[in-house]
Amino acid sequence: MRILEQNGGLAGLDGRVLGGGLAGMRVAAGPVQYWDTPEWKKLSASGTKNRNSSDGSGKTGRHTGGSIGMNEHLDRLRLMLGREPTWEEVYLQTRLTAESKARYFAGDHTNLQFLSKKAEDSYYDYKRAETEKYLEEADRPAIGDANLLRTVAAGGTNVA
Repeated sequence: MRILEQNGGLAGLDGRVLGGGLAGMRVAAGPVQYWDTPEWKKLSASGTKNRNSSDGSGKTGRHTGGSIGMNEHLDRLRLMLGREPTWEEVYLQTRLTAESKARYFAGDHTNLQFLSKKAEDSYYDYKRAETEKYLEEADRPAIGDANLLRTVAAGGTNVA
């Protein structure tokens, strides 16, 4: 919040005194006055647009800042599976619809429905790259290839 000191009191960017002389009012007036600036309104509109935007599939992204943290997803998967989850299982846990997750973890790996087209494309790009890299199933790492996953996620650029 941008507030200027002026003659021992607080003033907004336009020079108007905030709060009418009471300390509590000064604190309360600051954010309200800032929220009314063109700068804040532009930021607010941008944030609203980003939260409401969708990808090519027309679905709005649901993987947001207020969601369950990755550590919690890992703990829940460990408990459910009784072992360390693979990269694939973690990815699908965080990017499939609830119905698809239930089917996938019950053993049905067909007709997966992703939360976004980008998540679906990334998953199948990884699966193709994994199949090309590991021609023999026995050579495939048990928990997946994190470096390959990062490379695919970076658009084919080796980031390792």
